[in-house]
Amino acid sequence: VAPTPLAAIHATQDEFVPLSEVQAVMDRAREPKKLWIVKAGNHRFSDNIPEFTQRLEEAIAWVRSNAIP
Repeated sequence: VAPTPLAAIHATQDEFVPLSEVQAVMDRAREPKKLWIVKAGNHRFSDNIPEFTQRLEEAIAWVRSNAIP
């Protein structure tokens, strides 16, 4: 997708996509890219919504700041 910014937010205990798979995708992606890892017990971040919300706001701001004009 480069040069479009790639942002990902992932839960540590995601039951659908292992963290290793997300890291492998990010390793292959070109810059700009950024991965946020949130300590959470499932794919929905249901036991850590406050941190997910904070990381989502950061991700949106990061994408905007790295977007091509």
